[in-house]
Amino acid sequence: MGGSASEGRMRVVAVISVKGGVGKTTSAVNLAYLAARAGKRTLLIDLDPQGAASYLLRVGGAEVESPADGKAHTTDIPQLDVLAAPPGWAVSGDGLDASLPDPFWLRSTIDAVGDWYDEVVLDCPPGTSELTHGIVAVADALLVPVIPNPLSLRTLDALADLMVDHEGPVPPMFPFFTLVDRRRKVHRSIVEHLQLNRAETMSAPVPYSADVEKMGVVRSPLARFAPHHPATQAYEAIWAELEVRMRDHPRGESRPASFTRAEAFDTLRPQAAS
Repeated sequence: MGGSASEGRMRVVAVISVKGGVGKTTSAVNLAYLAARAGKRTLLIDLDPQGAASYLLRVGGAEVESPADGKAHTTDIPQLDVLAAPPGWAVSGDGLDASLPDPFWLRSTIDAVGDWYDEVVLDCPPGTSELTHGIVAVADALLVPVIPNPLSLRTLDALADLMVDHEGPVPPMFPFFTLVDRRRKVHRSIVEHLQLNRAETMSAPVPYSADVEKMGVVRSPLARFAPHHPATQAYEAIWAELEVRMRDHPRGESRPASFTRAEAFDTLRPQAAS
């Protein structure tokens, strides 16, 4: 793939993390909405067997006549379609998980829709598998939500290690903080430390808010029903920053440097209750 939508080529952005419960689906839905709101023909591919992204976007509309093998559906948001990956295509054994989509299905789908969309956002399942390598192989950028605690940082290490071991070009990886409570000293310390020591970390942390959880009730992106919310503003800043960073960090330009190891944050653990 390569390139960006602004250059007239489809861009694939994966929202990915080894750890669950860090805001992957929330982030993927809001970022896909922002892309569509900006006038980009956007496809959100729901790779998580739980199908949360499809649920939040009320998938069930008419099927889109497109080359996407798997039948993308329209949403009530202009320019935004959703494609739920078929589960169980992968074969058990040899590192493949039978509950996850086949990485070859993902590759063929991305190739098929290249002329139909400007942006593709992947909502990725947690964990590592052959699908993870398949995602790395097709993505132009990885956006990695991170909760500001030492355990979440260790999973960031794991994803960085996987990319170092990946055969072939790799996309740039951009961590960003989610569920941030600035009243907690440990959150402030970790956010500041990672942003100072890892230049690829996105500038805008997404704050913790009960309003974000309302997405499951309203079944709509936060950026749509609460356009002036601080979390919406953070997602807008992340998407805008990604546009700039993608110009400076093309796919496969270099191997990712090792992230600051999680052990560097062990001294922060006693503050976790603060």
